[in-house]
Amino acid sequence: MMVELLSKHIRMKVQHAVDGSLINPDIVYLIPPKRQLTIEEGKLYLVEQATVSGINLPIDIFFRSLARDQENQSIAVILSGTGKDGTLGGE
Repeated sequence: MMVELLSKHIRMKVQHAVDGSLINPDIVYLIPPKRQLTIEEGKLYLVEQATVSGINLPIDIFFRSLARDQENQSIAVILSGTGKDGTLGGE
């Protein structure tokens, strides 16, 4: 649903992240439901959503891996509508 919604309002390609795929510029990658996303050596990796004490923080998990892998060569935009994904923020 989010892919279709965003595609109507932006010019970049919008797609769900695919496990093992190389990242490309000018594409909006969405984390599929009930998954966590990381990046390593320019590839996206998906795993089943893991929760600790009922808390799920996929944005923090992704941003930590993004910072390690891409350092200052990345830009990210957070779109949050349901308030269920959470973030710890800066540490």
